[in-house]
Parts: sequence; C-alpha cells; structure tokens
Amino acid sequence: MIFFSIIVILSFLCWVSSLFFLTKRNGGYLRHMIWFLALTLVTEFAGYLVYFQFRQPNNYWVFNLFMGVELLFLSWLMHQISAPYYNSKPWIVAGLTLLLLTYFYESSQSGFLELSMKTKNMFAVYMILLALSYYYFLLKSETYFQLKDHPPFWIVTGVFFFYFGSVMADLFFDYLLSINKVAIRPVRFSIFIVLNLILYGSWSYSFLCKYRQTTSSSW
Repeated sequence: MIFFSIIVILSFLCWVSSLFFLTKRNGGYLRHMIWFLALTLVTEFAGYLVYFQFRQPNNYWVFNLFMGVELLFLSWLMHQISAPYYNSKPWIVAGLTLLLLTYFYESSQSGFLELSMKTKNMFAVYMILLALSYYYFLLKSETYFQLKDHPPFWIVTGVFFFYFGSVMADLFFDYLLSINKVAIRPVRFSIFIVLNLILYGSWSYSFLCKYRQTTSSSW
C-alpha cells in the first residue's frame, strides 16, 4: 500500500509542476504533457483503488489499458524531441507499428485483463533505443547549449533511466523471486519507487528549465 501511495504522490507532484511551469507561458509541445500526466495520475490512482480499496485480485487491466496511450504519446514526444537532430519518424513508425500489433494481440488473449508483459518489455527496449539515438545525434550536433538548462535532455534522461531500470527489474524478477520469494518483492517495490522518482524528478526539472527559458526571453 505504501508503494502505490508514494507512486501516486510522485505522479501528482509532477503533474502540479507541469501546471505551474507550462500553462502560463509558451511551453511548446511540452504543454501536452499536462494532459498526459493528468491521465497518468488518474491511472495510478485507479490502480490503487482497484487493488487496495475494492480488494480485487490485481489491477493489471488498469495499467494495460493505459499502455496503449503511453505507447502513442511517448513515441510522439520522442519524435518532437529528436526532430531537430535527425529524422526519427521512419524508426518510430516501424517500432510503434510492431508494438501496437503485439499489444493488441497479447492483450486480446487475456481480454485486456492481464498486463501485456511482452509488450511492456519491448516498449522499454524501444524507448531505450530512442533515448540512445537522441544522445548520439545530440553529441554530433554543432549547436551549443548548456545541458543542465536544456528541457528535452532532461525529458529523455528521465525516460532512459526509468525504462532501462524497468526492463532490468522485469527480466531478473522471476529469477530473483525463485531464490527468495519473501525478500525480493520489497526490493523490487523500492527499485520502482526510485525509478519513478528519477522519471518524475527529471520531468519536473525539465518543466522548470522551460519556464526559465520562456520567462527570460520575455524580458
């Protein structure tokens, strides 16, 4: 219960930061994250209610339904971020098509009531590759700017660490669970709390950077 409560709180704080830093000024494409984070927050809270308040066996279907939105939005976001450096559209379209086909096939097998783990792990690898591609072309770019103040860099950094940590935790979870079923669950929960802290912390900082850019340029 504490695990889900912390995740909901982190999601809420990130959404509040997006409202504060992106609505009053020209936030560009980042402003769409306000709606994505709002839906993320609703999903996290719904998952909490289904499992802890309504006492259902699991809440996998809540997150499975949200996965389709996550696939589409983050693919679009990575395309927007990568556009100044290289043409990511063919790779994103190909990857997204494969992921959506896998998602609908895998989810239909369970009536969308179980988490589509194969799609989830493929999506994590897909996001990692897009993040690495962004870093590569960013390094090759001749445009100079301070990384610590560059909003897209922090968006991608949060994505990279979250999905890299997620796929590692999922890949090794079954093995670790077979060794110590009692001890590994709290460890895994702690890992995902840290990963969500990194993700939402990086995103919130990117919103702050964007706010600083727009306020400074208005003078």
